[in-house]
Amino acid sequence: MKKLIQLVIVFFTFANAIGQSFNPNLASKLQQKLDALVSSNPNTKGMAASVYYPGQGIWTGASGLSYSGHPITADMEFGLASNSKLFTSVMLLKLAEQHVLSLEDSLHEWLPNYNNINPNVTIRQLLNHRSGIDDMFSTQAHLDSILEKHDRIWKPEEVLKWIGPMRFTPGTNFYYSNTNYILAGLIVKSATGQSIAKLIRDSLLTPLQLDSTFFDVEEAPVGTISHRWYNEIDFHDTSRLSLNSAGGPAGAIFSTVNEMAQWYHALLDGNILSPSSLAELTNFLTPGNYGLGFAKYTFFGNLCWGHGGQTLGYKTRMIYDPCMKAVVCGLSNSFPSASDGITASLYQVLVDYLPACPGLISGLTTVCQGQSNVVYTIPAIKNATSYLWTLPDGAQGFSTTNSINVHFGSNAVSGMISVRGVNDYGEGAIAKLAITVNPMPNAIITANGPTTICQGSKVVLTANQASSYLWNTAAKTQSIEVATAGNYIVTVTNSYGCKAVSNPTTVKVITIPGMPDPIVGQTFAVCANSSGTYSVTQVNDVQYYWTPPPGSTITQGQGTNSISINFNGNFIGGSLSVLMYNACGLGPKRKITISSVPAVPGSIVGKVYANCNATSSYSIRTVESALNYTWTTDIPGAEITTFQSPGDTAVSIKFQQFYSGYIQVSANNNCGSSAPRKLLVYGVPSVAGTIFGNTSPCAGTTQNYYIAAVTGATSYQWTVPTGSVIISGSNTNNIKVLIGANGGDVSVIAKNACGNGPIKKLTITVPCQSIKQPDDMGLSLSVYPNPCNESVHLSFNETKFGTGLIQITDFKGTLLQEFQHAYGSGRNTAIVQLNGISSGIYSLHWISNDKIKTVKLIKINSN
Repeated sequence: MKKLIQLVIVFFTFANAIGQSFNPNLASKLQQKLDALVSSNPNTKGMAASVYYPGQGIWTGASGLSYSGHPITADMEFGLASNSKLFTSVMLLKLAEQHVLSLEDSLHEWLPNYNNINPNVTIRQLLNHRSGIDDMFSTQAHLDSILEKHDRIWKPEEVLKWIGPMRFTPGTNFYYSNTNYILAGLIVKSATGQSIAKLIRDSLLTPLQLDSTFFDVEEAPVGTISHRWYNEIDFHDTSRLSLNSAGGPAGAIFSTVNEMAQWYHALLDGNILSPSSLAELTNFLTPGNYGLGFAKYTFFGNLCWGHGGQTLGYKTRMIYDPCMKAVVCGLSNSFPSASDGITASLYQVLVDYLPACPGLISGLTTVCQGQSNVVYTIPAIKNATSYLWTLPDGAQGFSTTNSINVHFGSNAVSGMISVRGVNDYGEGAIAKLAITVNPMPNAIITANGPTTICQGSKVVLTANQASSYLWNTAAKTQSIEVATAGNYIVTVTNSYGCKAVSNPTTVKVITIPGMPDPIVGQTFAVCANSSGTYSVTQVNDVQYYWTPPPGSTITQGQGTNSISINFNGNFIGGSLSVLMYNACGLGPKRKITISSVPAVPGSIVGKVYANCNATSSYSIRTVESALNYTWTTDIPGAEITTFQSPGDTAVSIKFQQFYSGYIQVSANNNCGSSAPRKLLVYGVPSVAGTIFGNTSPCAGTTQNYYIAAVTGATSYQWTVPTGSVIISGSNTNNIKVLIGANGGDVSVIAKNACGNGPIKKLTITVPCQSIKQPDDMGLSLSVYPNPCNESVHLSFNETKFGTGLIQITDFKGTLLQEFQHAYGSGRNTAIVQLNGISSGIYSLHWISNDKIKTVKLIKINSN
């Protein structure tokens, strides 16, 4: 049943083949060749022919006469003679497939013993003519018996009596014997209980719809049978019973050229027998080159299969090219006939005009998905003007030459690469090459964390599971540890040897951001209730954090390099800062100061001291964004004169008498005024400069101390250490001092009409002691009364005449009184008036001849 279904399917294949369009150029060549050869061979009355060629279907043609006035037509039926044997062989193989019998069965298992027949001959030996059994038509006498009694029906058992002795031991040689197929027919009936004619009808002809093919004698003819000519005599009206009853399974089938082409195509295309049975059929043994029911030949250098046949009035030839898969059938209605040569010549038309059978395709048989530039080549095909390549699913490539470059896509699957030659007569036979397409592996890189890393950090990149790995770093492990920036690619290889290359994984190495570029935006005269935009240069892979000044709000852009700020109604100024940050940390801040009103002016430049009753000039550096300036002072009576042009920074001030006070200036713009810049100025002179003089004098010596003149000073006030006396210059910038026994400060104050300036000091060490004088040279000084009131008397000795100096100082060394007194040799006296000196303890100094004598004086006022 299974094979019957297969044969029904085959019918549709035939219908398609018949419906195909045969190449008109090739058809014309075939018909021309047939006509030329039939007309040139007078002994060939007529001939029908057919060609099946893959992709074109079946061509049929006819030439010559069936009989006088009636040409041969392609639909006429001809006796196949020995081309009937293939039907018998196929029937035996199908019974073997169904396990009804075995080709290795011996005759004695199915048939009685016959004279001159070795009962151990196998069915296989019958079908391949290696039985050694004599041919029933080996003598002319047997043929004469058939010709004498045309209408007799011969039984197989009668025919078997004609055979002679065995020709050789079974299986040892080849001998073509029609008797073998008579016996094969008897075995079929013995095994199935049915005649081989009925089995061929039911199992082969009917499923294949070979309706014009029949088993003569056993079945009634259908269609038109061509006249048969034997030795130039028309035997059409002579009965076929004797001949074909004797021939039976060896040669009694009739058919048309069309149905014989269908029969060969269906059989040899694998649609009737199983592959193993078909292999048995085409197992051609030597000698004889015979398989099971047909033989192997060489035509025009090509290997072919087929069979010939001849009988009373018919001669037939079948040729099959297993490379082209082409069938050529020639059926002639005469014997003798040139049909063998004519059929071969028709096959030669195919060889001469169609592209030849291709050679082997060379190229890789195992490839990988995604593999490109795979070249396949076939030797140049004779007669081909172009080439037609077909590729497995998922493979791409195109060529009309004998070489093709193929790209196997990522979805390519295993299959066949095939190619055939093409020309104006059709497409040639196909060469095929089985291609195994192995899967392409995935190549995917996975990171164990972010691929943007901080300097000094690492990230692990891992490829998906595979057989081997090769990174663009030359590493061959599945995972690599990365600490440097770059694009990382891995090539993975799977167990099939197929490779895939990953997309690059980019690793970025970043550091803590640096300081942003300077902030761009308005920084001065930014008034309250206004807005502004501030930005820094964009840097990749960072975010920004802005801190607005007090009294303002960021309304847009926080986190980016540009922000918008609203300055509230209470905004007066402050610092705007921005920093960049990333995963590695925070960068340093960039700051600017945004002011609403101008900044506090810089330092006021001008005269600080000695402004008493003077006019002085003062100035500041221009303040950015200031439109004008306001100068004021708290000094009574001072008059400020400013310049008329806006933006001027200089003024002049006329001072009266004062000790000290402030002048100040504010910068102004449209937003308001800055805080004032102040300068403390003085009417009094400035502190004196360096006091020059000996800082380590000896007691009893006279020393000079002086300073540079102080600007604006009208006089000076000096003080000296206790025991030392200013001899001269006490109101000038240069004094002469008689050094006493104590160390201390020499100080000076510059003075003018507005008061005393700051004190300047010079410290002297404890004086060294001078050389002691003889007693008679010493001074003897006494004062009385002591304590005293309004005056005091002095008594002292001198050794010679001269003028001395009497000084009264307080405990700080401040000179209170000073006057000269002439003296003589011996005891001297003097009265000193103490008017204006308050009660207290004072020092009284007598200075003469660069010597000084000091006594303590107590003053007590009477009130």
